[in-house]
Amino acid sequence: MAIGVVEAELKQGTRTVINPVTNTVATTSTQVALNNPNRIFLMIVNNGATDMYVGFDRQVSSSRGIRVPNSGGVFSVSWREDYELCFSEVFAVAVTSSVNVYVLELVVTGRAPGGGA
Repeated sequence: MAIGVVEAELKQGTRTVINPVTNTVATTSTQVALNNPNRIFLMIVNNGATDMYVGFDRQVSSSRGIRVPNSGGVFSVSWREDYELCFSEVFAVAVTSSVNVYVLELVVTGRAPGGGA
């Protein structure tokens, strides 16, 4: 969906934020996204050589999380499909060594599209 369509539907502007908290996930629970009620989309890409697991609390682990495969695996949430999960804190843990991640979030700015009031 194009950004303009989202802005038209929400009647508010949006902006993209890259790596809002960190770009590295350790082998211990690492926060990758803060609670943000203005977030409407979140994507986390695992650019590392090992798998990682994502969850919505600090207890994320290989047995208590959503697996994101190495070398480009993606985890995403959207307000249209995942409702309040999209706004939640997100934590991740790498399996055997730290991994680099690309985190992208789309947030509502509270302004009308085009910068108007």
